[in-house]
Amino acid sequence: MLSQRPFFQAYLSLPALCLALILLMPSPLSALMRIIIDTDAACERDDQHAIAYALLSPEFFDIEGFTAVHNGPGTLEKNFIEIHHILGLAGVSGIPVYRGADGPLPSMEKAVDSEAARFIIERSKVKGKGELVVLGIGAATNLASAILLDPSIADRVTFAWLGGVDWPNGNSGEHNALQDIAAVRVLFSADARLKYIPCGNNVMFQTKYHSAKVLRGVSPLGDYLHLLMMTNRWSMDEPFNIADLIAVGVLAHPEYANWLSSPAPWIDDQGVYDWSQTFGEISVATGLVEHIYGAPVPLWNEFYAKIAEAAPGEPTNVREELCRVLNIHPDPPDVAAVEGPVEKKDGFTRQEVHWPTIFGEIVPAYVCKPSTAPKEKLPAVICLSGTGGDRIVLTSEKFGIFEYVSIGRDNPHKRLHGWAAELTRRGYITLTMTQRGLGDRGRTGDKQSKAALIRGFTSQGIHAHEIRQALTYLSRRPDVDPERIGCTGMSFGGITTFYTTAADSRFKVAAPLCGGVGSLRHIIEIGTPGYHGHYWWIPRILLHFDHGELVASQAPRPYFIAGPLDDIGMPKEGVQELLDKARPAYERAGAPDALVAFRPPGPHSFTLEIFEELVKFFDNYL
Repeated sequence: MLSQRPFFQAYLSLPALCLALILLMPSPLSALMRIIIDTDAACERDDQHAIAYALLSPEFFDIEGFTAVHNGPGTLEKNFIEIHHILGLAGVSGIPVYRGADGPLPSMEKAVDSEAARFIIERSKVKGKGELVVLGIGAATNLASAILLDPSIADRVTFAWLGGVDWPNGNSGEHNALQDIAAVRVLFSADARLKYIPCGNNVMFQTKYHSAKVLRGVSPLGDYLHLLMMTNRWSMDEPFNIADLIAVGVLAHPEYANWLSSPAPWIDDQGVYDWSQTFGEISVATGLVEHIYGAPVPLWNEFYAKIAEAAPGEPTNVREELCRVLNIHPDPPDVAAVEGPVEKKDGFTRQEVHWPTIFGEIVPAYVCKPSTAPKEKLPAVICLSGTGGDRIVLTSEKFGIFEYVSIGRDNPHKRLHGWAAELTRRGYITLTMTQRGLGDRGRTGDKQSKAALIRGFTSQGIHAHEIRQALTYLSRRPDVDPERIGCTGMSFGGITTFYTTAADSRFKVAAPLCGGVGSLRHIIEIGTPGYHGHYWWIPRILLHFDHGELVASQAPRPYFIAGPLDDIGMPKEGVQELLDKARPAYERAGAPDALVAFRPPGPHSFTLEIFEELVKFFDNYL
């Protein structure tokens, strides 16, 4: 891990670097530090960073367990659950977690008896594995309670605690200390072995910008830590001090801090040192300052590398993994379609088609075919409307921007009429289907989506299933070339196009338009999450991949994305992240030009300009 640090690369020659690595890396014969971490994990943002570092540092720590502590009334359970959350994101199992005190000590003489305090005492009695270190990065209640319940623990444990003000003359309170002044007094006066890490003397600065640069997108764990930087109940000014990470860092790397020996002072009611009364010797860490304003920052660099290394490996088959996330079968679904009469329209024919699908629904659709279609098989495109649209407006004989009121709605909305019909006039067979929840299928969409979720389905998976049924039907038609079928859609239809084409390798091309495509993280962090309906949200998908990885996995399939720069549903930063991730895959596949992004200025809208670019794409690749 240390060999990845720019600090060593920049300041040491190669022989010196090798010697430094040998000296600093733990000997395989040396014992790991046995450690219990006591934390108010959900208090703000720095506990999660500290837990992550410890979990990802098996070369330093043998973690025997985590204990949760309060950080105010009613917070214990939230902190307990947050520990489990970080364990899950780090992919770690088997480490016990115990609930501790749900409030401060009643007095210096009375413990708060809890599972956590009893666990600390129990593990301190284990022999033959080396000394136990109990690190507190929250209120000291559990640590002090263990001492009060079993004073002999002071001979078997080294306590470490992060909290308190600037050493030695700080004159203001600090959060961890103020949560339980009595517990700090017990810890300082118990004549126990104590490594004390005052917050005011040790800082690790971080900003939202730098967090986004180094954590976002590297792993699910990195995504979550960055999310904490962006959305947190503490309204502190930047840069933020990720103080709890220091406590774990200086235990792993004691050489990073200046350690001094000092008598332990009394702590007054404001959490400030009172040197008029002192107790036994403690070890105090001072002087660790790590920030992002000009290297070297070895602990930060090590932390970033560990988070990146925690990323799950590339799935062997992204398509099949997406099918599992959507809870649909990777094999193509069958379909028993019923065809209706053929209508003659201006430049095309339109035939009604419908088929049964899950939950007893019927999918209504139109198949449009050029009036002067040649005898050979034609390419085909599945066309999907946005919210407020349906198969009727897509197959209108008039082509252009007009107002439309979909079935079941009473408010007109300007949209591009007849674009599937116009695509048919340009030489393509098109299938336009009204998706569940839209038009004359809108009366049951919300209720069925909720029912689907509690039954183990996803709304997006249901949409994908129905679109794949349409693909199966088209591939069997005698007038369609089954090797040249694409899918496109606007807004609601754009996101269903996105996931369905990623889940089904039979599509020759994919073209999501203004569909909230780009980055799930960006929608949450800087976008407008409320803009998208329930269909857009897929449980746990970010534990597997974001949009960029899904597009990259499809290379060299021709891919078209329409993303207006001011689209409220898909921030331009997210689209750029998708392209940055996907383009290398297309280059490696020898098809760099097959990934086409059209990003005009303007809002969330399917314009004539976008349509013409879409036709160019189909003409080129379909």
